[in-house]
Amino acid sequence: MQNIASRDPLIGLLNRRECDRVLARQIDLCQRLQVPLALCFFDLDHFKQVNDLLGHHVGDKVLQRVALAVEQIIRSTDYLFRWGGEEFLLLCTDTPKAHALKLANTLKAAINGIDWSDMAHMPALTCSFGVALFPEHADQAESLFIAADSALYRTIAEHFGTWLELASAGQFDGQGDHHTPAPYVEKAFRKYLECGIRCPRLCAGTLRRLR
Repeated sequence: MQNIASRDPLIGLLNRRECDRVLARQIDLCQRLQVPLALCFFDLDHFKQVNDLLGHHVGDKVLQRVALAVEQIIRSTDYLFRWGGEEFLLLCTDTPKAHALKLANTLKAAINGIDWSDMAHMPALTCSFGVALFPEHADQAESLFIAADSALYRTIAEHFGTWLELASAGQFDGQGDHHTPAPYVEKAFRKYLECGIRCPRLCAGTLRRLR
């Protein structure tokens, strides 16, 4: 039952609920071992067009194939989650910045290069990435999530499928200054609140910054 509750029923990846538990546990582990952790959000560009033009049954197959392509590249110690819709989250422990960016670029190229020839009228698929690192960009699960998701929103708004964004330099803890434009932070912050999770220190600091 626990395995069923922690998995996405469509593609079998770990789900959002499990992500909250795993991320907190892995940050604690990396803190004790003094090793970095990378959190990577990626989103399939224009995925709504696939569902609208070809139907949700094709969209489901696309999500399954993307998940398989990513799983064939990442390590057995990495965690891949379906966050919701066409959005995925990858958690990599003991992964410094250079390795995280290299992996994100490798995954981006792999997804862009998936063969869709067996799906009639399937458009070319691209993806957008946002990456944040512990402890460089945040030292708590909540703030690391928002740093990575803000970077993803910045990618979508400014580059859309042609780039990946690294979170802005300096820690984002909800209290101090952060260089990501406020609208992107706000979108990530609102999404986090929609998950039903609250972090009073983070919420208070972020709301002050967004006012």
